[in-house]
Amino acid sequence: MNLQYNRSSLQGEVHLPTSKSMSNRALIIQALAKNKITIDNLSSANDTVLLQNLLHQIQYHYTKGMEINVQDAGTSFRFLLAYLSIQEGKKFVLTGTKRMQERPIAALVNALRDLGADIEYVHNQEFPPLIIHGKKLMGHEVIINANDSSQFVSALCLIAPVLPQGLSIQIADQLVSDSYVYMTLDMMKQAGISFVFAGNKINIPPQTYAEKHFEIEADWSSASFFYAIAMLIPETSLTMHGLRLPSLQGDANIVSIAKNFGVETTTTPHSIQIQSVKIEQAKAMQLDVQSFPDMAIPLLVACAIRYPETVFTGMQHLVHKESNRLLALQTELKKVNCLLHYEKDILRFEGSFIPSTNQQVLSFQTYHDHRLAMSFSFFALLGYTVELDDADCVSKSFPNFWEEVKGLGMQVVRCE
Repeated sequence: MNLQYNRSSLQGEVHLPTSKSMSNRALIIQALAKNKITIDNLSSANDTVLLQNLLHQIQYHYTKGMEINVQDAGTSFRFLLAYLSIQEGKKFVLTGTKRMQERPIAALVNALRDLGADIEYVHNQEFPPLIIHGKKLMGHEVIINANDSSQFVSALCLIAPVLPQGLSIQIADQLVSDSYVYMTLDMMKQAGISFVFAGNKINIPPQTYAEKHFEIEADWSSASFFYAIAMLIPETSLTMHGLRLPSLQGDANIVSIAKNFGVETTTTPHSIQIQSVKIEQAKAMQLDVQSFPDMAIPLLVACAIRYPETVFTGMQHLVHKESNRLLALQTELKKVNCLLHYEKDILRFEGSFIPSTNQQVLSFQTYHDHRLAMSFSFFALLGYTVELDDADCVSKSFPNFWEEVKGLGMQVVRCE
């Protein structure tokens, strides 16, 4: 796909997808609640559609030893691992793409085994695929390392109320992406679940999910790409529909972060509006994105282009995403003289992006990673033609992204 953009400013409306993170949690709660949960505005992202279909197969079309293929959906793999472990008397093979089989899962497997789960590795220890024999889990205390993914903790929280003795979860080290654990617990609370989260321990007694109607919000993770665009293009004025403040989504913190880069936010009952002004140089900042990994990529690319004095921390778990995002960014941004130096969880820019008068085409590999593809498109705003090897990977979280940027004036040409 080739991208071009020839306007000096951006004005218009953006229709965001609804939250994939909230949708996936609502679907698991719905399954655990024996379908007493109803959901409106479910995300159209590939990951959510896939999870919904897999849960339907598990509930209504089970066959012994059935294969559950989550493709490249990491959240679905982790949530389903916990969910399948408590499906008494049923056997499953849980697998995914080659990249999924490179993403570590041992911390969650070990925690579930400590509770009595019957889980085997098919090939490589500590990595998918897995064979799961569902059974009643009688354990009620577990210690888990959560420095690779907060989803390990969320997966345990979601099944905790339906375990015979409930569950006490002790987090052994630093919890990354903690905003997503708070989202999980908040949604469980809305569905009638009580819990205590104090220090590094979460206690959830045995109880029953109540009837609940979830209405899924628009996705703040997707909104962060348009905030990043506004950081790059002064006099941007955009209305994004369906966003809420306050929000259960941690990525709503983009509002306060982007303000440092000249982007102001105003709210209406059903949307938010953003406007950007030109600033000569943002003050030197250190951004800790440990709690907000999904908005880290657009922020980082925008800062590489316009605000290279910015320093990032909390990046260590990005190596375990849809791609090794740290390595991918280092490799691709080097093409435009943005050198990323990463050491002891501190990321700095060495060398600044200098617009070229000679090189009119920039070619980027996306590594089939939706967030990289959307972020690399920013270079089209600077007058370049941007070539992406896999533009369709955005369907993982934001299927209509290219249609939305076309509506703002970007020319999108698909190459056969």
